Amino acid sequence: MPQSRVRRAVEASNVDLLTGREVRLLRHLELVIDVGLGQDRTELKTALGDLQGARLRLVLDATEINQPVQVEPPAS
Repeated sequence: MPQSRVRRAVEASNVDLLTGREVRLLRHLELVIDVGLGQDRTELKTALGDLQGARLRLVLDATEINQPVQVEPPAS
């Protein structure tokens, strides 16, 4: 998808980034993007009915940084 089409589709976006004061390690990242269908998408709007857009939300929280982690192998 061309970059200009993506820009037109994004109605709003927000990024929250929290780091530690002294160590400056990433503690929390939240990315929210509101995507709309826009005015020039009548054919798509007809196909999707009442759907007007979507909200994409990505949240990453880092806890117990630099602590040992035990990962179990898959069962299959």
